[in-house]
Amino acid sequence: MGKGWEREYPYYKIQTYDDRVLAWRDVKRTFGTEEEAREYIAAEFSGVKSRVVIVQGERDRRPLDED
Repeated sequence: MGKGWEREYPYYKIQTYDDRVLAWRDVKRTFGTEEEAREYIAAEFSGVKSRVVIVQGERDRRPLDED
């Protein structure tokens, strides 16, 4: 069985809030730094409820805050 996709930890993801289903949804992009993720939010998701999530391991992820 293969190991699959490997990624260095930590990395950062963005989630946006979907009011229709009342849930956070991942944006399909990852970032090497929190700053890069926040810049992307400012550029692409201005006015949208969003947050940065830090991923520190396969089963270790948590939101840093909510905008």
